[in-house]
Amino acid sequence: WDGAAWSPLGSGLDDGTVYALALDASGTLYAGGSFTAAGGHSTQRIARWDGDAWTGLGSGMNGTVQAIAFDSQGNLFGGGAFTTAGGKASARIAEWISTASAVYLPLIRK
Repeated sequence: WDGAAWSPLGSGLDDGTVYALALDASGTLYAGGSFTAAGGHSTQRIARWDGDAWTGLGSGMNGTVQAIAFDSQGNLFGGGAFTTAGGKASARIAEWISTASAVYLPLIRK
């Protein structure tokens, strides 16, 4: 919505439902849900829209993402009905670690 009309975000999500949306500090949009593809790319229930195209975050989750949020440091968290995130065991909540080999990790804080 630009104040006057709706416009699509690329070709949108290819299947499933969106349950959560969040913006990072730079305005990049993240979507979580039951979808497994966005813009023709495998996204496995979580995707990022950079203003031009959708991309997945690593190998995503094995179940529905029902919530996504950023903390004050810009770290991304996902919650939902999944037991693996980025191929690692994760009991329904995980943190995205943004590195060259980015993967979701189970949320374990000391």
